[in-house]
Amino acid sequence: MTSSGKNRAAGRARCLLWRVAQIALLAGLVLAVHGRCLSHGLFMDDHPHWRQLREADWSLAGLTAACRLELFGNYCHAWWMPEVTLRFFRPVSFAIMKAVYELGSWQPVWQHAASLAWHTLACVLLAALLRRVGVHALIALAVAVLFAMHPAHVATVQWIAAQTELLVTVFLLGAALCWSQARGWERSSGRPLDGDANRGSATGRRWPWVAATGVLFAAALGCRENAILFPLVMLAVDPLMSRKGGPARRMLPAVAGYSILALIAAGYLLLRQQMLGGLALPPRPYVYPPGEPGFASFVAIKAAYYLLGQFALAPIVPFAGVEYLRANPATCAVLTCVVGVSLAAAWWLCRRNRAALLAATWLLLFMLPVLPSFESSHHLYLPGVGWALTLALVAQRLWFGAGQRTPAAGAGGESGDVHAARMAGSVRGDAGGGRDDCGAARALRRRRWVLGGLGAGTAGLLFVVSFYYSLTLHVAQQVEDNVVNELAAAHPPITSGQTLYIANLPLIAHYVRLPLEERLGVRDLRVVALTWAPRLLGTATAAELTWVDDRTIDLRIDEDRWFDGPLGVLARAAGDNPRPGAAGTRQFMPELEVRALESDADGGVSMLRVRFAKPPGETGARVFWGSRLRWAHEVRPR
Repeated sequence: MTSSGKNRAAGRARCLLWRVAQIALLAGLVLAVHGRCLSHGLFMDDHPHWRQLREADWSLAGLTAACRLELFGNYCHAWWMPEVTLRFFRPVSFAIMKAVYELGSWQPVWQHAASLAWHTLACVLLAALLRRVGVHALIALAVAVLFAMHPAHVATVQWIAAQTELLVTVFLLGAALCWSQARGWERSSGRPLDGDANRGSATGRRWPWVAATGVLFAAALGCRENAILFPLVMLAVDPLMSRKGGPARRMLPAVAGYSILALIAAGYLLLRQQMLGGLALPPRPYVYPPGEPGFASFVAIKAAYYLLGQFALAPIVPFAGVEYLRANPATCAVLTCVVGVSLAAAWWLCRRNRAALLAATWLLLFMLPVLPSFESSHHLYLPGVGWALTLALVAQRLWFGAGQRTPAAGAGGESGDVHAARMAGSVRGDAGGGRDDCGAARALRRRRWVLGGLGAGTAGLLFVVSFYYSLTLHVAQQVEDNVVNELAAAHPPITSGQTLYIANLPLIAHYVRLPLEERLGVRDLRVVALTWAPRLLGTATAAELTWVDDRTIDLRIDEDRWFDGPLGVLARAAGDNPRPGAAGTRQFMPELEVRALESDADGGVSMLRVRFAKPPGETGARVFWGSRLRWAHEVRPR
């Protein structure tokens, strides 16, 4: 082997070693930040997904039938809520989840392990995309590390139901990488992304990459609906990123490629409509209907809230975050202005970098489809790639100076510091030029020390915040487990077909029927929520249940109010009733009626009377009460 051949072999070995080390670092970090979820079981939406996937077959119809959430009307009933079923068309992601469950003997730990693996793969592909657009390898790795432990991603990684977000991001990152190869995207320095001006220039060599893009795009569509905007994201940046050439050379492959993506999108929409029997748009409160008053203001506040969650680490609290910002418009305006000005400054700083448009487009367009829906942190995962691109481009700009060229792009084999110093400093041809170069190099090194310190501090902050977000999710899961444990310990034991009336049921234990049935080995339970707990994690203030007679109970609570705050917003939105319970009888179930005895002007209820059509003891029904001391304590009439 010649010396040049040995050098190439050594270079390939070093490249392989670097990639392996990069994957190992990201995998270890993901495990350190999110490994707690391996001890978690199923939580909230995981329970119906688990049951429905186990009952479904492998056909497209079977997987489509499993893609649903019966929010009210099967797994849990509530007198103030009509029946609400949320239907999706995500056969690819549900097929992958079913396969993992099958291989793991339907144990949740393997599904959590799969989520960790998908998150690691997303971080690796993100680093690869950053390299494709000209970001230095170390900066790309550092930003992938920050993406791996961003607090907004905690629920996405640690909650099985959000695995669809991981899957769609992985497939779209892969599609973007393949599309960049097919279209010959260039770095900001003007060099081809693959480092060779001739590689892939022949049209015939590009079609496999176009085909791979189409396959990955189709897989992404089968995982989550917001993937349909991928062609628009690519179309927005292609004119700047693609390699220059003659008009025919540029247009013909582009038109053919986008035609393929358009056909895939059209086929997906037709198939989705056929399988769901129509558009199957999500109902309220999951989505704010565009035709209703206040839609524009809701979307605007929601966009500001998501940007705050992405760039300012604001916690995304379902049904509460937007309400808080609406109630505090001054705070919302100030924070939004700070984040908006910072974003504008970042994109202006990187305006000469072609990838800046990709960062802005990816962030904003993939955020657009989820703006009308209720707020949830897992919505930030896919747009988070745009956050990472923005951060990487700003770091690249500050690290290497105004020249925007990495050391590898420098001429004549100059070292990175000298090359960057020449680009940042004023280089003269006389003897004084050397002193200017040294001064510029020292200034550059000082700036890099500052940037390195900021990066390390940011990483530490993200790790700490993610740890506490993870702890919050862990506590929420314990609440659900406690409700199940107390119901399972009832004596005499709960039997198949019984009706369970539960007052002060925590919203996060909404699907309590399913884990209870699995725990006890019973079926066909009927769970009826007489009230939600006034707070998300249960009852925090004094409350009492009184049997008036064998058919009537009074429920009273101090300080807190039922149907007030975020849960009241949810109840009013879904039930289309401005004051649930306060107007008198609300009857969605024939076996009981409910009347508010005491309520305030804001719609909060402090005392309710529930009258059953027949005494619960005669029908075999059981009544359970949640308080500050117990999650589900059985209460019988005297």
